[in-house]
Amino acid sequence: MAENNENNVYDPQKRERERTFVSDIYSSKQYLRIAETIASDEILKQSKGVGIIKQILLRSNSTAYSIQVIVDNETIWDNTYAFFLANTADIVGVSAYAAGGRDFLTLQDLYFQKDFQIRIRPTTSILWDVILIRYDIRDEIMLKEL
Repeated sequence: MAENNENNVYDPQKRERERTFVSDIYSSKQYLRIAETIASDEILKQSKGVGIIKQILLRSNSTAYSIQVIVDNETIWDNTYAFFLANTADIVGVSAYAAGGRDFLTLQDLYFQKDFQIRIRPTTSILWDVILIRYDIRDEIMLKEL
């Protein structure tokens, strides 16, 4: 038995009996806005932690906007709907299209280690049918075994 100081004695048998496990559990979250008008630059959602933005879905009758996604203080996307529409076939995790008189934009699978922020920048007032942001965020738990 080795002593670190008189109050803290190293005991290998006790060390074998007491272990702490750290486990990552992810909580699924959702931010949803339905039938809302946005006329100016607005932060839709921001969060701190570790996780993944599984999906950003924007559905409206207008393409007159841009979206900015900042992950861990780095701008990942800062582009117009027109950019996404023109490049949707070539960019993994991006889908922009028109259907049923509505315009859709989906961005998927954006991992973050510290935080994220999603901002919408309409050039005119837009009625959004759906704004949906689905993300998973890590919750760390500790389990102690005696």
